Amino acid sequence: MDYAKMTEDDITLTSNHGNSKYEGKNTLNYLDDLMHKQWNIKVSANTQINDQHLNTYGLGYSKETGEGSRLKNAPESNTYTLCDDNWFIHAPFDTKKQEGVELIGDYRGRWNSFTGKVKPTEARVTSVANVGTAYKNYLEKADHGFEQRLRAGIDARIGDNTNVTLLGSASGMTGVDTIYDVSTSQRLNHQRMDTVDVTQHANKWDFSIGRLTEPMGVTGYWFGKEYDGGRAVWTSGKNQVCIGYGDFGQSTGINDSVYTHATVKIFFRAPTVEEFIGDESGTVADNTLDMINFRQQIRNAKTEAEQAAIVKRMYDLVKKAYGDSQIIQTGQIGGDLNMSECLPTLFQIEYVDSRGNKHIGEIKATAVLENFSNGAFLLETPSMATYLKGWVQDEVHLTEVAEQYKRIWERYNSKFEDVKPLSPVPTDWKKAVYDMVQSLPNDYIGQTMSWGNGFSVSSRVGQYFKALSDTLRYHVAESNSLPRPELGNVTGLCVKTLGTVLVQDQIPPLDKAAFVQAKHQFGDDFGVQAWYLRSVSDDTHSISYANLDHNDVASFDQLANVIGLGATWRIGDTIRFSYEWGQNRTAFGRFMNGNTIYNHETGTSDFDIAGRSNGGTPRFWVARVDIGKSDTDRPGSWNAFADYKYFQHGSFFGGNGTEGVPDRYMDGIKSFTIGGGYVPAKDFLLEAFYTFGAKGIGKRDTLYGPENFTLGDYTRVQVSYKF
Repeated sequence: MDYAKMTEDDITLTSNHGNSKYEGKNTLNYLDDLMHKQWNIKVSANTQINDQHLNTYGLGYSKETGEGSRLKNAPESNTYTLCDDNWFIHAPFDTKKQEGVELIGDYRGRWNSFTGKVKPTEARVTSVANVGTAYKNYLEKADHGFEQRLRAGIDARIGDNTNVTLLGSASGMTGVDTIYDVSTSQRLNHQRMDTVDVTQHANKWDFSIGRLTEPMGVTGYWFGKEYDGGRAVWTSGKNQVCIGYGDFGQSTGINDSVYTHATVKIFFRAPTVEEFIGDESGTVADNTLDMINFRQQIRNAKTEAEQAAIVKRMYDLVKKAYGDSQIIQTGQIGGDLNMSECLPTLFQIEYVDSRGNKHIGEIKATAVLENFSNGAFLLETPSMATYLKGWVQDEVHLTEVAEQYKRIWERYNSKFEDVKPLSPVPTDWKKAVYDMVQSLPNDYIGQTMSWGNGFSVSSRVGQYFKALSDTLRYHVAESNSLPRPELGNVTGLCVKTLGTVLVQDQIPPLDKAAFVQAKHQFGDDFGVQAWYLRSVSDDTHSISYANLDHNDVASFDQLANVIGLGATWRIGDTIRFSYEWGQNRTAFGRFMNGNTIYNHETGTSDFDIAGRSNGGTPRFWVARVDIGKSDTDRPGSWNAFADYKYFQHGSFFGGNGTEGVPDRYMDGIKSFTIGGGYVPAKDFLLEAFYTFGAKGIGKRDTLYGPENFTLGDYTRVQVSYKF
């Protein structure tokens, strides 16, 4: 960047033959008395593509302005000044404005969009932790939306020293537009008063009361919205002092912070697979005792029929939870239930093996009764005997199973030489099988399966239970051992847990605050500003945070004690460099700027939360460059800007004046924004803003410990029409 000034002061000898002889013919005149200002900005970058090629690209802008007169001795009314002498210090009261009432207003249509990540929407709970109110921060989902705003009001000059401005608006959301990143409504169904400004001018003082707009600092980024209160401004030449007091609650407060912290709470969650099956137990809500822990339910049942009914209920829940699962649709819920595990022996035999040892053999069938995934009819009957008596009524089933019995008998005879039946061999195998089944006692349960500790269950209960358990463990939801949302959809959030709950940070609004701002302009092109804001009469704000198995509580009765310093350097009439720095010097700010303490067990992923440590005094700073100025009275005018913002968590309270990003992208975030505006026709303004590189300055808590995080790129495009 280079900058130069040059004074052009030329004279010439002119002759005027029309003059009298007393005046003379020749006159020495000044032709030029100009101050030239020229500046150039060039930005370039090099990229080494490979060993032999270098890619160079860049951007440049040049501008030259002049101030003064082509005729030094010309009348003052002919002198044209390009630069604005009031570029840095603006008095609230325009003394040149004529008396009268003017209707004012505008319409704005805005499109907001930001990028995000794709995450499982249900992965918000572990067995000991819950996302809680921090779900949006966990999900980090992209979003976009259109919104509009219509404003109308009056601007009235009453007498020489009084001005009244009333401006109301209608939009789709309540409150100021910085509190949300994307509007959820495109209508104009919420109304508010944006401005109620009554200003009285008295010499160098301007006194205002009402709902006033007050940008803090040279950029207005820390605050640039409205407050309800009063203000007194003293303006004298290149100096200005502003003092004020009021309620900032309508414009401040951050309820959509990107930061989260851990607390300890009791919450209800979905069961894990093992809790659902019953191999692990948790504290269960009373109204859902029959929805999980099925192994224990079976153990507590008094009859085999009750056990079967419990497994049938388990089967129905699994089918309902995973009805769309490919595993279940293709009949792989757990395999086939073989009849050999259910039918009794038709008769016994005695045989001798090749070593001469005698053995007792059983003639059993091995046909399939039913497939698990095709239904649970076996569980719906009162007993195994009832089911089998109906099953053999089917000629196909009876023929198949009779052939199975017969083949087993023939296999023994073909393998061993000395085979003796211990009861008569059937001559009519189908009749023998049919008669055997029909003679089964009603309490027949088939073979049993041991569950350990002397407890056993029937074959149908045991096999179905095992098939369902294996399906849940190995064939659906990627064998997930965390609480299963699919099961929670059918059982409800039934497991009571004392554990970690993540909550979204909240920055309280500043209900009452006093401030003072002071400006001084050095020369024509450089201005500095200092400001101070302090919240007063704050309510006590308490914040709970996790410490092992309980919560500690931090309380604060002072939210804001903010100092700010800034400067702006003007180069020519179209470019400005601005820088601003500040701190919030309160215990609340240091607390919010702190972090959760994690104690990790070496070599494992296990950790304990051991309270919270305070951070340093939270600070903020902004660097910005502006080129040009969009003026809706000048078609073809334009502006562009670029900035870098750094606001530590606890330094900012909302109501930012960036115009390009919501408060969510300011609180504890560092980011770049570029933007610009263009006036295509009188009273029309097109604007675009793009924020990128948005990163958290601190860390936030997650289900698995602290994380560094980023935000998606934020784009805003808007068009305004002034009327």
